[in-house]
Amino acid sequence: MDSPVRFTPLYGARSSTLFVAGLLQVNGVGILLDCGWDIGFDVADVQPLAACLSQVDVILISHLDVAHLGALPWLVGSCSLAAPVYGTLPIQRMGRLAMTDHLQACQAASTFNAFTSSDIAAAFNRMSIVQYQERTLLSGRAKGYEVMPFPAGHLVGGCIWRITTPIGESIVYAPDFNNRSEHHLGPSVIGHILNRPALLIAGASTDRRTEQQPEVAFLHSIVDTLRGRRSDSKGSPGNVLLPVDSSGRVLELLLLLEKAWNGELAEPKGKGKKSQEGQGSNKNESSGYGEGLAIYPLAFLSYVAQSTLEFARSQLEFMHDSVIKKFERQQTNPFMCRHVRTCHTRHDVGMLNKDQGGGPKVVLATLASLEAGLARQLFIEWARDSRNLIVFPLQAQDGTVAAEVQEHALTGQAKQTLRMPTARWVPLEGPELEAYHQARSLASPEGAATPSGSQGNEQPMQEVSMEAQSASSPDASPDKSGPAASTQSPEEAPSSLAQNGGQEHTSTYSESRVQIDGFEVPQGAACPMFDSDDSETLTWDAYGSHVPSDYFQASNTDVFQYPDGAAMMELDDREPAAPEVPRKLVQSLHNVQVNAKVACYNYDGRADFKSLGRILSAIAPRHLVLIHGTAEATDELRDACAKEISGQTSIYTPASGETVGLSLAAKARQFQLSARLLQTLDQKQPDAKSQHPRVAWIDGTLQRSWAQDQQLEVVPAEQGGLACNSSGGVFLGSFRLSAIYQALADQGIQADFAGSCLVCSGPVTISIEDDELSLAGPLSSPYFRIREIVYAQHLLC
Repeated sequence: MDSPVRFTPLYGARSSTLFVAGLLQVNGVGILLDCGWDIGFDVADVQPLAACLSQVDVILISHLDVAHLGALPWLVGSCSLAAPVYGTLPIQRMGRLAMTDHLQACQAASTFNAFTSSDIAAAFNRMSIVQYQERTLLSGRAKGYEVMPFPAGHLVGGCIWRITTPIGESIVYAPDFNNRSEHHLGPSVIGHILNRPALLIAGASTDRRTEQQPEVAFLHSIVDTLRGRRSDSKGSPGNVLLPVDSSGRVLELLLLLEKAWNGELAEPKGKGKKSQEGQGSNKNESSGYGEGLAIYPLAFLSYVAQSTLEFARSQLEFMHDSVIKKFERQQTNPFMCRHVRTCHTRHDVGMLNKDQGGGPKVVLATLASLEAGLARQLFIEWARDSRNLIVFPLQAQDGTVAAEVQEHALTGQAKQTLRMPTARWVPLEGPELEAYHQARSLASPEGAATPSGSQGNEQPMQEVSMEAQSASSPDASPDKSGPAASTQSPEEAPSSLAQNGGQEHTSTYSESRVQIDGFEVPQGAACPMFDSDDSETLTWDAYGSHVPSDYFQASNTDVFQYPDGAAMMELDDREPAAPEVPRKLVQSLHNVQVNAKVACYNYDGRADFKSLGRILSAIAPRHLVLIHGTAEATDELRDACAKEISGQTSIYTPASGETVGLSLAAKARQFQLSARLLQTLDQKQPDAKSQHPRVAWIDGTLQRSWAQDQQLEVVPAEQGGLACNSSGGVFLGSFRLSAIYQALADQGIQADFAGSCLVCSGPVTISIEDDELSLAGPLSSPYFRIREIVYAQHLLC
């Protein structure tokens, strides 16, 4: 049966862009493979997604970062996406945090309106959760298709998707995977689970790491900076900044640094080996990095830092086996980081070691691109000091500040000066505030009586104007998946209810934009049946004594009053709500001379070039499509694979927007068997541990039934004029000479390997070529005995 297949990389093919999306069409069924977006969130970049949205029946998300799912909230909020979305649990949870962190970073420095926090919540709430190696049958126009995710080893919860067509053909989508074992993730299993699929869509981005011990150079550069052992620092310690992503590869870096701070990583002697940023020392150090490192603060600076670590603690089942075993045996969660401190504002970083005079510290901050976020703020401050170190552990998108700094550092040019614009929200004051109120009064006559904007019809308008600022306000607590915004004060809530007869209850509590983690108030939710402010008070206590009414009166301030009245201690340390005042965006330009040392390391978590070529050649799909890489990397990988599998595989390297048309051309037909016939079949399972379906041998002829929609029917052998004797057979299972050698040895038959053959006594020669088993030798008793032993190792159908 011929299955026409069309694949169109919408963007991310033969390009330096890191975000990717592709449309796969099989027999008219449209499957959208990822929907990434650039950090700039330019709507023009994702217009190809909107153009093909009507053809999409299913969306499969492979990883949790913005490069793979960044456009999902935009599709839901602006394009009314209706197709089902599938992903693993970490993709749903950690992906939501990544999008929230980017949203708040953009809102803190601009009037961002590509999508909202409500769009993020709606997008991830509608995602269907699947487990690794869980079969999911699709519905609708994709009925009969099956999808199954496998671990990719790139990001936590990241997966390789296998799509099975109704006729049993496999299509595999693997944009990013890693064959290395890491601290928090195990290697990908792509080389063990795939048996020559019909189509493999693979990424061409590779890890070009050349160092044998990259962690040694990475940790040495950090330790040398903290302890002032760099030759260019003149013995003065400095700070270390690592621009990282929100909830993906940062987990590997946090776990690595936590182990170093705990002294779990041995520090090799003879530390004179120069690190990648260029400096080292010849002193022999003690056996552990952690000795003395505890005095240096280690911080994770992000709007969602706390939530990222909390979710990581609950996703251990998707991580490395060593992480799971450590938790089971020692009841120790690796992400209960004792040394990592979570920070959410620049002010939090300054308070880390304030008692020590603001000494050196290590900060992992978002965003990795330095285009926005808290990492940009720290970079502007710390890049000017030559004692500091800027470490880039991740590949940067071309055109970003991070990419410009990395390229300049790798070329070894002179000091670099950057012009970096910044923006911040400030409250209106003086004439500007008066002009604002006058304009609002003219636009809304009812608002003249309430210029503060805390009551009446002005409140929704001011909430919209405050939404962007609240994310950047140092007084807000942005560490939740919901939006950061102002809420009504407790003192104002009862008066608002009283003045409006309880009609403002819903708008005050269910529509106020508060930060919510793990629960979203559904639309149209009813008000609480019982008000929390109970007016009834007790008149008598349990002993019958009279209780005065002022006994239950709430205090205006939550403080503890000492008996002498001299000292007071605050009990409520909650962050105050941001004042509801109109604000404006103030922009400024900074000339930043990069005097700090810049180091670049590769912790992207992808397979290296040689391993990727070897894995793709071993899988040997019938059709191979290479995407998600630059033109140079794609062509180089194509040439490497062509040398190994040129006669077996058709290789395609389409550009973005270019459609590849191919045919699976399966030598199979689909027909139905009656229940009575199925009961008579001897069905066998090739391997009890495998995922292969049961098979059976059947003899018969097919004829077209014009009475039942021209379907093919099986005709009994007697009616078809065939003899009842069977012809031939099918071996089930894989052939391995090592297994045959062991089986012969168990039966006392001596055999030796000679090249790719197995020579037995007799003489009988056993060889395997192109998945075909061959027995050669004279027809004798040893030959038939050996053949019987070989047959016993496989199911014969």
